[in-house]
Amino acid sequence: MLLRSRSMLLPLSTLAISLGVGSAQLVVEQTPDLGILPTSCRVGAWVRAPDLVPGEIIEGDARIKLEGECPDVESYSLGLRFKERVFWKIRNPDAPLPTQPKPLESNATSRNLVPALDLWNVDQDIWRRAFTKELWDLHEEERLGFEIKWPLSIERHTGTPRVFVQNFSVLVPYTNYPPGLDFRHGGFGSALGGKNVLNAEFIYEYFSEIQWSNGTRQEIPAGITAFTPLIPDVFPGDAILDVPLPNRDLEQSQVDLLRSNYSAKVRLPDMVQAAQGSTVNVNVTVLRSGYTNRTDKPFSICLRHSSESTPAFVDPHVKSLPHEMLHRRSLQLSALVPERDYRDFVHTGCTPVEFPALAQGGADTGVIAITSSSPVSVAVQIDNHAPISFMSYYQRSGGRLTLDLCVKRDSSEPLTDRELRRKPLQPNYDEDDYDWLPFTEDMHTVSNNLRGNISISIQPHPVLDSLLPSQQQAPVHYLSDTGNARTPIFVDPKMVNELRALTTEERDTMAPIAHPRISLAAEGEEVVERYFGRKSIIYVGETWAKKVLPSLPGRSKGSQVHSNDVEHALVVQA
Repeated sequence: MLLRSRSMLLPLSTLAISLGVGSAQLVVEQTPDLGILPTSCRVGAWVRAPDLVPGEIIEGDARIKLEGECPDVESYSLGLRFKERVFWKIRNPDAPLPTQPKPLESNATSRNLVPALDLWNVDQDIWRRAFTKELWDLHEEERLGFEIKWPLSIERHTGTPRVFVQNFSVLVPYTNYPPGLDFRHGGFGSALGGKNVLNAEFIYEYFSEIQWSNGTRQEIPAGITAFTPLIPDVFPGDAILDVPLPNRDLEQSQVDLLRSNYSAKVRLPDMVQAAQGSTVNVNVTVLRSGYTNRTDKPFSICLRHSSESTPAFVDPHVKSLPHEMLHRRSLQLSALVPERDYRDFVHTGCTPVEFPALAQGGADTGVIAITSSSPVSVAVQIDNHAPISFMSYYQRSGGRLTLDLCVKRDSSEPLTDRELRRKPLQPNYDEDDYDWLPFTEDMHTVSNNLRGNISISIQPHPVLDSLLPSQQQAPVHYLSDTGNARTPIFVDPKMVNELRALTTEERDTMAPIAHPRISLAAEGEEVVERYFGRKSIIYVGETWAKKVLPSLPGRSKGSQVHSNDVEHALVVQA
């Protein structure tokens, strides 16, 4: 917590007014009146700016372009807002979903599949009617974290096109906001159909607001930015986790009571933190519990990292129901972290697993034994832009480690319906036939694919370490209940040098205390995705990097930025 004496507040408040920060207020009530403009009037807005960083003053530039027959302009302003939202679609308990039809085998020899339900059958209409809105609980709410504006001092021009470019500066308080995530791409799921769906997203967006002479106002999107929270290093020591490895293809009616059970003991080494852009060597031991006369045998294990988003601060009823979360594997936006040089990318394959030979029992069912494999070390690559672990209002981001164990099944173990559909039509071979075939018995036999997941903490990229010295206190979290969370504020670009001469604590007193506002979408107007959807949205950190990187000695426009290019982080923020 930052401590400030009461005697410091009054002088700094006076200084804030003289430095030109008093006119930027938190705006939560006003909404633009779009009015009606001539169709021949075309307006565009762009921003180039580095990411927001706690305790820093960032400098960017804004561009506005008017073409065609546009009304006279009374004023221009630049805005920046942070908002987050959640949407869910949950099946009403009093409206049970009809049983979804299963595919049938139309030809047992060729295993060609056709839908069991004729598309023109009346039952298909019953199935479609099951997805009407009346049978679902739809909910959408939004939390406005901050909205700030700054008047642009642009002289009036005549003629077309009218293009204006002006610099701006934003004072960012020593408060951690969520890292910018890239929600512009696919949501990895669908809100249609009979599934419960939850979608949480947030956005940092620049916009330009134009006050026309006819009394109307127009808001023009100018691009999205990102936030880079400062997270102190944590060294928890070794972590040893037990991970069950179930067969997800098994249906309850097809469980073989004699089949072996597998799990893994995973040791995350003494951090070697799982940080963005790092390679973590994970030690794995596979455990088998089963009868000694069964012939199932593990032969490889694969590990891979992916991002993970889970819901937070939503209705407990929603969290308790099975649901699909959209955008659960988004990447983190960051102009401070360079793109990975994929020539140096470590391609992690599958590592062989070796088990000791089992002593066969004399009885028909053998005896139950627990055996373990020899420990194996698997390299896991963490992407440069994997989301760090962070708690926001509607979701919790972090990392997930997925283990896939491939097991040669016992010859007596039946195939599931799904495995039968996936198995190619191949003749059966005897054991002595494989000496004359280009593949082994393991490759030909349908294997069991067992999977387990564990959540892991992801730390920021090492190039950001210089932004938060180890002895410095971490910024306050934006959801802190201490009342110390603050919001960014526009400042006069001419006063940046004076502001940077102040301490972080002194600058922090100039930023407004956060007063978020939550609103609900009107019934019948709920949408799955509101901020991104299919719109083409520019990330302003990329255009800022494009502007400043060519100015580096020995670097030309368009040259690739490698992962060890520490200059990139320093220049983009300068």
